[in-house]
Amino acid sequence: MANDSATFTKALDTETQKHTKGDTNLTGVAQLLTDAHAHQPSNYQQELQQATTAMHDKGLLPGLDIVGMKGQDMVVRDQNTGRVQLVDSTNTNSRHDQGISGGNTWQAESTTIGGRNATTNPDGTGTVTAGPGDKSPWVLSQAILKSQGIDNPTPNQMANYQLELEKANGMKVGQFKPGQEIKIPASTTTGDQTDFTKDRATAQTQAQKTTIDKQYDQAQKMLDKYGHSTFMGMGEDHITKDDITKALQDKKTPAADREGLQFLADNFDKLSKSNGPHGAPLITDTTVKNQKLLAEKQITASPDQ
Repeated sequence: MANDSATFTKALDTETQKHTKGDTNLTGVAQLLTDAHAHQPSNYQQELQQATTAMHDKGLLPGLDIVGMKGQDMVVRDQNTGRVQLVDSTNTNSRHDQGISGGNTWQAESTTIGGRNATTNPDGTGTVTAGPGDKSPWVLSQAILKSQGIDNPTPNQMANYQLELEKANGMKVGQFKPGQEIKIPASTTTGDQTDFTKDRATAQTQAQKTTIDKQYDQAQKMLDKYGHSTFMGMGEDHITKDDITKALQDKKTPAADREGLQFLADNFDKLSKSNGPHGAPLITDTTVKNQKLLAEKQITASPDQ
């Protein structure tokens, strides 16, 4: 077991060195904790505390204790308010409140676990009243795991969770007595599930929109700078393929302009229309505006629609 702890500490140190203050992607830390839960559950609470301290030392997740994992999401508890949140391990700025609605702190809720009286908190901690058969191996573990959404716990899951119960309560399961309040440790579930599917999609859409807006705004500026103005209000401001090529080949063209010019060159066929002299294709204010609107519409369209 000591070797397992040393292995975790070494892996955590290695992972921690990859991060600096302000990092928001902690998927490596999340995976490390999930693996630790699977391989050495009796040390898990200690390792959660280690990970919390390591993150705080790096200026990450300030004021939040990591108390468990749910798939890709970290379960954290605010040190000041006790409020429980799910944190997206791919973007720790994205969080979902798990506290009781309407309050600034969470409180235990009364419930039942396989017919046993119990109390549970949003982070999965709580207590359960032991029944007559709960001193037998895996019986109580199976009931708690089922209450946490695992319909058919595997022998390995039940054995591992029994180690967590024994660690949390300071005694072997065989010593549990009927009527005794058994402490339930914070829950951890493995897998790829996440509570942040929609949040991630929204963030991706916003990032794509930001890129599109930048590209088309640059394109418009290059059209204004290197293109041709209207004559006496007739026609539109426009730029030809030759204008773009000439500007890109000119060594005097500022480096800051080349990205926008290259975008015009790469997308000339899409951005142009054949309304120039003798039908020559031109990029105009209108074609840039219309293509920008179309590009934005394509990324914001829901796959479900």
